[in-house]
Amino acid sequence: MAKKATKKISLQPFTTDRPVIIITGAGKGIGRAIVAELCERVLFDAGNFLPHLVLISRTAKDLDEVKKECQAAGVDA
Repeated sequence: MAKKATKKISLQPFTTDRPVIIITGAGKGIGRAIVAELCERVLFDAGNFLPHLVLISRTAKDLDEVKKECQAAGVDA
């Protein structure tokens, strides 16, 4: 029986001085509504302590639309 080839994946440590918010399903429905609400909140207008916003969606088209909306509101998405 042939031996399967395996590939090792090495993850590098990630550090940031800002909080990170990850939203799955950000392209439609509840996920998109959560993104819109977060973009409107004072949390993102609080001066230097702006969080990174990570958006995850099944389709790139929907994600691009949401990303543009966030960036227009001044949010790092």
